[in-house]
Amino acid sequence: MIVKCKKCEVQFAKTSSEISKSKSGNHFCSRSCAAKFNNSIYPKRKRGKKFCKECRLEINNRRTICDNCLSKRSLSHKTIKEALDNWEGHRSTAHSRIRSHARSVAKVMKNECSNCGYKVHVEVCHIRAINSFSLDSLVSEVNDLSNLVKLCRNCHWEFDNGLLSLSN
Repeated sequence: MIVKCKKCEVQFAKTSSEISKSKSGNHFCSRSCAAKFNNSIYPKRKRGKKFCKECRLEINNRRTICDNCLSKRSLSHKTIKEALDNWEGHRSTAHSRIRSHARSVAKVMKNECSNCGYKVHVEVCHIRAINSFSLDSLVSEVNDLSNLVKLCRNCHWEFDNGLLSLSN
């Protein structure tokens, strides 16, 4: 059967099974003609400029927030009360945000238990508990390096249960 190319209007032969496979009814003499036709109808999406969600300044990277707004969101500059606001659930689970921040702060510390020297798995431990600070205390004060220590799981459990005292 003779059909006409949708792009260049050249006539060419196609079998009836090939014609029935073409769902849209568009027939092309080559892949090149098909690509040119489809690219003119459905052009590639161009990336526009991105703007910070908070301050509307233009940004160049994949993030949706600029560096300035990101640093303002950091827990370091917030009080414990601000860090725990809008938290649904038990208060002890809300403290997980503060503990998570402590782990990022403690990355500069040596990765071994300060009590026994174990190096395979260590945890960041607060010497003075989070709930012992007032709600007006800054998170940076709670997660200060002088209040953090790395301990293995066993030493951490012993410290939490009063069986181990740290000399700091």
